[in-house]
Amino acid sequence: MKTRLAFVLAVLLAASLACDTSSTGGATEKDLSGTYVVSGTNFGDNTDSYTGEATIAKVSGNDYSVIWTIGESQTQTGSGTLSGNTFTVTWKEGDISGGGTYTLQSDGSLDGIWTVDGVDGQGTETFTPK
Repeated sequence: MKTRLAFVLAVLLAASLACDTSSTGGATEKDLSGTYVVSGTNFGDNTDSYTGEATIAKVSGNDYSVIWTIGESQTQTGSGTLSGNTFTVTWKEGDISGGGTYTLQSDGSLDGIWTVDGVDGQGTETFTPK
């Protein structure tokens, strides 16, 4: 009886560890930190495109800071939160602010849309890891 109980307890412990998806569990944890090549389109006209670079840095847990450099002189700063495969950000450049929602792809890129507060429409943007 003692051996059977030890076996059952070992199986239950192994099953519990295999199902652990907490933030301290290893395999399910994602880290977006890094430098990305950015390509995007502006509102309403997919031919009006731009390129740049973005740096994403983990602040704590699933919270990140983001700095975009578009062209040679345009810089936006923001923050974001990763929930599952969805990265939601807010950004600001001077008096202009907005948001974005990106989906983490299997290759590590982020693909999504961005908006400007108070303006109708949206642009598209892709972050590709460098």
